[in-house]
Amino acid sequence: MLFSMLIMLLASQLSAPVPDKPSWVRSDDYPSQYIEAGRAFDIDLRATIRADGTPQGCSIEKSSGELKFDKYNCGLLLSRVKFKPATDASGQPIVGVFRTRVFWMLDFTKPKPQLGDIELTIAKLPAGLKSPTWIEVALAVDGAGKPSDCANGKPDQNAALVKTACSQLVRSYRAIPARLPNGEAVPSVQTAKVSFLNK
Repeated sequence: MLFSMLIMLLASQLSAPVPDKPSWVRSDDYPSQYIEAGRAFDIDLRATIRADGTPQGCSIEKSSGELKFDKYNCGLLLSRVKFKPATDASGQPIVGVFRTRVFWMLDFTKPKPQLGDIELTIAKLPAGLKSPTWIEVALAVDGAGKPSDCANGKPDQNAALVKTACSQLVRSYRAIPARLPNGEAVPSVQTAKVSFLNK
């Protein structure tokens, strides 16, 4: 029994970078020219995190449509957030990729649903979950972006959906490889999301 528990603990050491704060933007960060123009945005950011937990850089996966505002959001992330580094399956620190979405809204309108990196349609979601449901995982990828391992990325997620999400990601997903400042593609652990919908 003790041996099997030890194996389970060892298998669960894969983790993506974790920010030190859940929210790093404030309402007073919203540039006044966009407020006055009635502009709302959602932006997908991607930050490469070194094995020591320090941010290396930030890029845009989905633009706001305003290059200057995209750069502003990356600047906020890089200047305000510290990270617990990603770890590989053996628990060793490794280059990681933190991916997040930022909403800028002028009222309490609900943002459009976020799509996952992949979408899966299943016969029935587990009790208590509504369609669509999102699962976040930590995904180990090589320098070509090919996944090799996957683990639960957040507490309190449905274990069966995590298992299904991981299986599908490892089988068919290709990630954007992490790169060092010199452009070399390297293995990394990244966040990835899978959305589940009812048939």
